[in-house]
Amino acid sequence: MPLSMKYLALPAALLTLASAARLAADFAEESAVNFSAVELDRAANSDLIVMSWNMQDFDDKDRKSSSAADKKSKITARLTELLEDSKATVVLLQEIANCDLLDEVLKAATQYKCVPSVVDDKYEAGSFLVLGNVILYDSKVFYAPKGHTNEVLATKFWDWAKLARYTRGDAVLDSSGGSLDGAHEDMCNDKTLGWIEFGKKPCDLLSDLQSATSVLLKPKSGKWTEPATEALKEGILFVDIHLFSGKSSGLTQQQNGQRRAFQFRTHVWRTKYWQKQSGTTYPTIYAGDFNSGNAAELKKVIAEQSAAYDVDMSCLLEGAQCKDVEEKQMKPTLGKNYPLDHVILDKTGVPSTVTFSVASTKVYQIDRSIADHAPIAVKMTLEER
Repeated sequence: MPLSMKYLALPAALLTLASAARLAADFAEESAVNFSAVELDRAANSDLIVMSWNMQDFDDKDRKSSSAADKKSKITARLTELLEDSKATVVLLQEIANCDLLDEVLKAATQYKCVPSVVDDKYEAGSFLVLGNVILYDSKVFYAPKGHTNEVLATKFWDWAKLARYTRGDAVLDSSGGSLDGAHEDMCNDKTLGWIEFGKKPCDLLSDLQSATSVLLKPKSGKWTEPATEALKEGILFVDIHLFSGKSSGLTQQQNGQRRAFQFRTHVWRTKYWQKQSGTTYPTIYAGDFNSGNAAELKKVIAEQSAAYDVDMSCLLEGAQCKDVEEKQMKPTLGKNYPLDHVILDKTGVPSTVTFSVASTKVYQIDRSIADHAPIAVKMTLEER
């Protein structure tokens, strides 16, 4: 299968080869952090501000070239501006190869820590397209418990495939009692919507188990209001999403949407698995480039797949439950007509006494000299009901 046809659907086999050095990175809470430059005041914080941006093929392969240096300079300036304007607590970035590319940003905004991409460095270097995602979070108000950064890499690829086929024991089943593998068989082989001919080979679960950069964050003591602390006491999971684009795939738009739907289903299923293994529940934010360009597909990709696991997702940028989103609520993030980027909330585990209310949303202006997607931001307030 040509790489150009599948770069947004990397099988987990290619993502579990992360270097030992990266896996050993410790994101546990530190006793002392140097906050300077653009330090943000978050005393008694009740606002959770999430930003997402597809940076369009940002890597360091040609770091000595003038064009690469120019792009890095522009992105550094733009992202620094965005952090200062949005006061983002967590930033999910797509199509960026590694955290090192943000070294100048992180020197200025020292409170942010960077969660690295799950794509192996060697595989990234061999690709002509940028495959990775990274996450920034404000370590002044959040910490990442050890073992909860890029947790997908802690399970071997073949074990994920086995778990997807389980129907008993530790299995995570959908509301009809079906396995993830069973859903894959049905969705991929559908005569109208299936992508069985993609790559001219039979449906392959191993090719469609998408992995993503993720981090479970917990609130630091004394940095949040009581309702916010209560809502986040078990943590909040952030999953950096970049679903299959389907460009040059040879599939119809409906078939591309069906494959994206399965990929998102995989992320919901995996979150449920982690929660089952830990014996805890917690809210989850899925944010990034969903490549879903209309309300009907958004419902199929997000609402239908999450409902299969009894989850009712909120589409925060659109200001509605995902199952109820209307076309007029969609906000273009690629050109004037394509609302591809979203921030999705699963409120599982949030006490009934606390609300996540959307205080504001923003779609920033696209700067095509840097990237073709608009950065987006959502501000939520966690308060007593």
